[in-house]
Amino acid sequence: WAMKFVTAASNLRSHVFTIPLLSFHDAKGVAGNIIPAIATTNAIVAGIQVMQAVKLITQESALTVLHGETEAEHLKRVQCFCPSAYVMRLFTRKGALLQPSQADAPLPACFVCGGSEITLQIDVNNTTLGDVVTRVIKAKLGFNEPSIMMGSCFLYEEGDGADEDLQENLPKMLSACPAGGVTDGTVLEIGDFTQNLDVRMVVKHVSTEELQAIPSAADD
Repeated sequence: WAMKFVTAASNLRSHVFTIPLLSFHDAKGVAGNIIPAIATTNAIVAGIQVMQAVKLITQESALTVLHGETEAEHLKRVQCFCPSAYVMRLFTRKGALLQPSQADAPLPACFVCGGSEITLQIDVNNTTLGDVVTRVIKAKLGFNEPSIMMGSCFLYEEGDGADEDLQENLPKMLSACPAGGVTDGTVLEIGDFTQNLDVRMVVKHVSTEELQAIPSAADD
């Protein structure tokens, strides 16, 4: 029945664009070639990724910051050593299917590649650490197994080998957390080893009344 549905749907689509219709057996033959084609393409792209990885490993010394080198100069040199490779649908004028392209520079506003800081406006006296983990770090930032550090103190962590005693901090108000609590201007270092994500979160204390006066905050 699945193949009959595929045949009917594809023929309806073909009719709309004035493409010759296919019989059940012809459509089955076309569909049978799709899966091997996808697997082959994936294997080719995976091979390219391995070649790029080998190149990065062998040229790791060339990617280190040189003495007296500015950040802009280092970035430009890294971009030359780390080009992106695109698999083209059609041959280029030079008869190539792989098209190298210079790597894009990190986005300053992206906490994944730019290493930027984000600011969290919140009432530290009426918000628990668990609320921040669930509603902000996981729901908004997309972290899977976050770990939270304040200075040299771990406030919370998840994953293999995580300290279960830190679960006791989840129901605590931010201002009542260990190491003096989270206050206005506190910087939290948040990481996720499963996704290789790190972000610095600057906490700005705003009272609940002030937050409710902000439409975006009230809607969230």
